Parts: sequence; C-alpha cells; structure tokens
Amino acid sequence: MIAVRPAPSISPRNRAVRCGAVLIVALICLTLTAVVFASLLRSSMARAQMLRQDVRAQQAHWLAEAGIERAAAMMAHDPDYTGEVWHVPAAELPSHHDAVVTIEVKPHRDGQQSILVIADYPAQEHLRVRSRKQITYRHETPTPGTPENVE
Repeated sequence: MIAVRPAPSISPRNRAVRCGAVLIVALICLTLTAVVFASLLRSSMARAQMLRQDVRAQQAHWLAEAGIERAAAMMAHDPDYTGEVWHVPAAELPSHHDAVVTIEVKPHRDGQQSILVIADYPAQEHLRVRSRKQITYRHETPTPGTPENVE
C-alpha cells in the first residue's frame, strides 16, 4: 500500500510573503510596460514632428520655385521690375498657414539679371522653414522678323 502524505499547510506568514512577491513582480512588469509605451509614444511624436517639418520644407521649396516663375513673368511684362514681397494666403495653399515670398531682382553683367527668392513657410516664425533660390535670368527681346513677331 502506498502511503499518502497530507498536503503541507501554508502558514499565513508564507502566504503573505508569496502574495507580496507576486505583487512586486506584477508592479515591475507594469512599470516596464509603461516605460516601453512612453518610449514608443515619444518616438512616434518625434517622427510626426519630423514629417511635418519635411512637408513644410517641401512647401517652402515649391514656393521658391513659384517665386522664380512669378519674377520671370513679371519681368517679361515690365523690364523695370525689381521684386516684391508676395504674401500668399493660406486659402491658396494646401494647408492652414500663410507664406511670404520675397523676390529681389538685381542687374547683372551682360544684360542679365539676378533673381533671388526667399520663401518663408509658414509665415509664423516659430514654425518657419526658409528656402532660397537664386538664378541668373536673361530676358531677350525678339528681333523684328523673327517668328515670334510675325503676324
């Protein structure tokens, strides 16, 4: 016959120690989970900020390109055009921010002109991204008899 031993009884002190140990392990796991979650949240917020900054930089770049095109068009109509400060309202942009594009036209050698465009987007200084573009422009007047002037 097999002798059966009675199950050892757990004393109230041992039971309290086990419950305390389980509680400490649970708190450590909860703390580690909170730290990992906070780290992921901070990382995703930083990534979102970088993406917003990249979108602003791209918009500023395209505003500078538009400033060059605007200057060339203005110079074609008015040879004395020297530039302007172009305020672009948010309604004309795919966002909720205004932009400022500064265009400077300066005479250059050989009848050429230097066009400098500085685009600030958005116009608010704390968010602003600045893009600069400079080109040398030569406006050629068509000579009589060329196909452009033939009626």
